[in-house]
Amino acid sequence: MTMTTVSLRQYRFHYPHHPAPTQSQGSLLDYWVASNGVFALAQRPGLSALMPISAHSQPIPGLGPLQPWLKLPLVPISLVQRMVTLAQAALPNEILFHLVLAPGGGDWGLTVPRQSQGPNHCKPLDTGPDSSAHRALMEVHSHGTHPAYFSRTDDQDERSGFRLYGVLGRLHQGQPELLLRVGLMGHFWVVPMAAVFSPGEAGVRDRAPAHAVYYGVDSP
Repeated sequence: MTMTTVSLRQYRFHYPHHPAPTQSQGSLLDYWVASNGVFALAQRPGLSALMPISAHSQPIPGLGPLQPWLKLPLVPISLVQRMVTLAQAALPNEILFHLVLAPGGGDWGLTVPRQSQGPNHCKPLDTGPDSSAHRALMEVHSHGTHPAYFSRTDDQDERSGFRLYGVLGRLHQGQPELLLRVGLMGHFWVVPMAAVFSPGEAGVRDRAPAHAVYYGVDSP
């Protein structure tokens, strides 16, 4: 593969001539400029993603196209049902969940951390290196009876690191809502439930818009 690489702090920019992106050793994330847009690539144990950042209105000659992807062991759909039950029991307060993958790609575990809660907030009390807040690959919180959406506060709170985020909403209705996204150093990418959870019925409505940019899922 022929490419040009420009270092910028702990980020790297790549200009591919063939769609086979890999992450540079020691970088927090890599930006890939392709014929069809700009993409960000990052990985951590149990989770990797090539996410779309921006699209080109006109293809760039000489560069190959890329398609975004998300790779992780699929989360059991039963954990969605468990979160809905606990979130409904917590009403009118919000509640926070951490989903942690066992070392070596083992089973997923659902944790309800010690937290400060109210009708409009939930926050973990322990964020140390051994806490679930630090180890979680996915963080989900509820919005009570409100729709499932990411607020401005969520955008600010979720601007660091690399993990999946989710919001549960309309918990007073027969079919609550769930909205998911990938968060990567301030970049966000909405993804469908099928990209994250195993097949099955969870009794919730996927709030990912039909026009969301998403091309595939690869579960190891």
